[in-house]
Amino acid sequence: MDRSTIRAFSVGLLLATSVLGIVYYTGDRNQEYNRTFSLQQAKQLLQNEGYVTVQTAEYNQLLQLKRAEQEESTLPIKKESKDKATIVHKEIVIKPGMTSIDIASQLLESEIIKNSTEFNAYLTKRDLTTKIQLGTYTLSSDMTHEEIAAILTKNN
Repeated sequence: MDRSTIRAFSVGLLLATSVLGIVYYTGDRNQEYNRTFSLQQAKQLLQNEGYVTVQTAEYNQLLQLKRAEQEESTLPIKKESKDKATIVHKEIVIKPGMTSIDIASQLLESEIIKNSTEFNAYLTKRDLTTKIQLGTYTLSSDMTHEEIAAILTKNN
């Protein structure tokens, strides 16, 4: 390579770099990010992406409701005062293959508990659904969920 070829090559590189620099610094390279959205368009875009949009007041209201539910669930389950004439004593048989839902339904039918969903939720929340033992148990309607669960899991 001779001297004039190297100079021509250098001038070409310099010219190409100058053109690219001018385009880079003066061009609109972030065209997508420079768009201006209306509030409705922004909400629609977020919802299309699977997000849920709520206003701050509504969000705070939902937080308060959730906190109230959590506080309610941490309160101890109170023993309901029942008339002694209405206390029911029944034998419950837990057989192989019965789920906690089946057991709660059986307790409801036997009038040992008032709400099978609450009892099953109690068992589930305390991870007792897999600890229930097979057998025959004598239970009464004046027992709390905690007492019934302790007997059924032989935790008394």
